[in-house]
Amino acid sequence: MGELRRSDFELDNQIADIAYLKKELLNIGIMPSQVDQEDMVDRLEVLRAKPREERPQPVDEAFANLEKMMNQ
Repeated sequence: MGELRRSDFELDNQIADIAYLKKELLNIGIMPSQVDQEDMVDRLEVLRAKPREERPQPVDEAFANLEKMMNQ
């Protein structure tokens, strides 16, 4: 049952993300109908995009960065 609630929550979050994206795009002159014509998978990928600094690092890079921080 917990998994079902979590997936409901995630779905609700994705729907809210899309509504927010439409609102932000409307502010710069892009109509919601234009967004609706786009592929849902692509849209969700864009919504989940993070800057490189916030993405997971390979273990060796993360270890090297941690080592640099410890030696400062």
